[in-house]
Amino acid sequence: MELRKAACEGGPVFDRARQAVLNVFYNVDLIKVTVGDGISPPELTAIVEEAHREHLKVADHAIDTASIQTAIEVGADSIEHGNKVTDEQLKQMRDKGIVLDSDAHLVWQLFHEEH
Repeated sequence: MELRKAACEGGPVFDRARQAVLNVFYNVDLIKVTVGDGISPPELTAIVEEAHREHLKVADHAIDTASIQTAIEVGADSIEHGNKVTDEQLKQMRDKGIVLDSDAHLVWQLFHEEH
């Protein structure tokens, strides 16, 4: 683990985020995070990079447009809920292979919006 830590770039914030992934990657299938809930975009980037290095997926709990965009930009594998996702964000997600794991609320919104 010391070699991995030595290979980390970006200072203490990145080290803490990367170390958090390294501490939990045994016996898990994915890492789930929430943008803006004490996790900054640089920390999220470090989490995604480290998880992908360990061949783990990252699910990002993102509801509003800004947090969805952050999840797209850092390369999350899936976006959970995505209540305020825009058409442009859906296109970006499609192009990057990011899955939208919506809930009934989003489906209801889509069918009850005035077009």
